Amino acid sequence: MKEIVLESGEVKFIVPGLGYVYTGERKVFSILLIIGFLLVVFGIIYFGFNLLTPFGLLTVFVIHLAFAYDAYSFIEDRK
Repeated sequence: MKEIVLESGEVKFIVPGLGYVYTGERKVFSILLIIGFLLVVFGIIYFGFNLLTPFGLLTVFVIHLAFAYDAYSFIEDRK
């Protein structure tokens, strides 16, 4: 079990959200977070990542959506 935790932490350090995919937890949150991360990387490489462009706003929206869904699912699990 300790090995899985260490590997999950190492994977999360490289790509945010990938550790959750690795452990099989919080799948929707992790997928949205990975998409947001990839959008950030793509935006930095191709656009210099200006948040005031439609692409930058899409990136911010996807990351906010990930955290909003995570908070919603956390509350639903506690009910």
